[in-house]
Amino acid sequence: MKKGLLTAVLAGLLLAALVVPAAAMPAAAHGQAVVVLDHQALDAPAVIAGGAVSLPLRRLCEALGYTVDWSDIGGRRTIHVSRDGEEILMDLTDQQIRKNGHLFSAQTVRGDGILLVDGAAYMDADLFALVFPVRVSFDREGGRVLVSVRAENDITVLTETLTGEGRYLFADIQYPRLTGGDAAALEEINRRLRETAERALATGEKNAADMAQAIRDGYTGAVGNCETLVDYTVYYNENGLFSVVLTEYQYAGGAHGATYKHGFTFDLATGRALSLPELMAEGAGWRAYLNRVIRREIDSREKAGILSEFETGRFEDIGQAPDYYLTDDALVIFFQQYVYFPYVAGIQEFYIPYRELDGMLKSEYSSINK
Repeated sequence: MKKGLLTAVLAGLLLAALVVPAAAMPAAAHGQAVVVLDHQALDAPAVIAGGAVSLPLRRLCEALGYTVDWSDIGGRRTIHVSRDGEEILMDLTDQQIRKNGHLFSAQTVRGDGILLVDGAAYMDADLFALVFPVRVSFDREGGRVLVSVRAENDITVLTETLTGEGRYLFADIQYPRLTGGDAAALEEINRRLRETAERALATGEKNAADMAQAIRDGYTGAVGNCETLVDYTVYYNENGLFSVVLTEYQYAGGAHGATYKHGFTFDLATGRALSLPELMAEGAGWRAYLNRVIRREIDSREKAGILSEFETGRFEDIGQAPDYYLTDDALVIFFQQYVYFPYVAGIQEFYIPYRELDGMLKSEYSSINK
């Protein structure tokens, strides 16, 4: 399913604040669509409510070869999914998911997360495609949800953590570590990811030290902990490329914190982080095309009243090294807070489907959307 539904908010980071029980929905409150897994129709339909598509969790997982166990102890509903050493625990009460040690919110994507329909669990289709190695698309005219298995790279994504808790700092950092591929390439990739996490922690420690100094200097305003939160989302893990976003939140006092996104697309054969120009073919006109698409989309969002752009420094060009990441079906360009838009706009993302980039990718990367 098109990842345009993915949100830029910190839903995947603020886990402690997200205690949202699984929504219960009667059957009469939703529409249905046939689920087709690799050309085979399943005997359990998807549900459609408010434009969002949710997939039958147990039936689809079992069709993919997973074992599914349900637990309801003391009102806390959990689902345990496992296959070939992979362990996924879903807490429906708190809407949290732990996959191979990585804890994140089921509200990471804009949608219903995990909901109950007549006692059966359903997972938002975009979320399902992030948790499990599948592609999902909705054939609205045919009333079908098409699910296909993705051929992921032969690597394992583990989760490393950094924590810090002192008088003026709370830090909770999760970042990925890759194993199973070319040792030298993965060492370079893991170094870049680890350094990003360590820099975030160092920023939090400096913020806490500055707050402590301000208090010693006589600051009498409200005093609370600084916060450093980092989480990650793997958006693409195929065809020798690995695209991941680390989302960093820093609170140093004041009215609100600041959010940053660090997008990396790595070549697993070399360990290099690829800039966008390194993916695109010279002379293909991709830069001018992306500039037009983004400018048009900004204007559309402004006209709809959902976005305002600074009058000074309006967007004209993506620059030499724009922030980006890859999904199954689209290139995503994003802008950090305050670059072109006020704080309330958050981090704005712009999705360009690969089908619109035909002939613009370098030949060695033309298989990205295959």
